[in-house]
Amino acid sequence: MSDSRTLVRRLLLFCFCMEVLAVFIYILGNVQDFTQAALLFLLRFIVPGGLFLGIFALAGLVLDIRWFRRFLPGMLLSLVLSLFGIASALGAAFILIFAGGTLV
Repeated sequence: MSDSRTLVRRLLLFCFCMEVLAVFIYILGNVQDFTQAALLFLLRFIVPGGLFLGIFALAGLVLDIRWFRRFLPGMLLSLVLSLFGIASALGAAFILIFAGGTLV
C-alpha cells in the first residue's frame, strides 16, 4: 500500500514542479517581453499541466481517504495541490480564450 502512496506523491511533486516552473516562466516572459508565440506556447502547456496536477492530486486525496485515514497532512496537501492545479489551468484557459485573438 505504501508503494502506491509513494508513487502518487512523487508524481504530484513532479507535476507541481513543472506547473510552477511553467507559470514562473510565463510571468517572467510577460515582464521580459517574450514573443507572442512563446507566451501562447506556455499558456497551452499550462492548461493540460494544471489539469493533470489537479486530477492526480484528487487521486492522491482519494487514496489517502480510502486507505490512509490517519494521514491528515497528506490529505490537505493533496487538496491544496488540486486547487492550485485547477486554478492555474482555468487561469491560463481564461487568458487563452479572451486574449487569443491578439496572440495569433
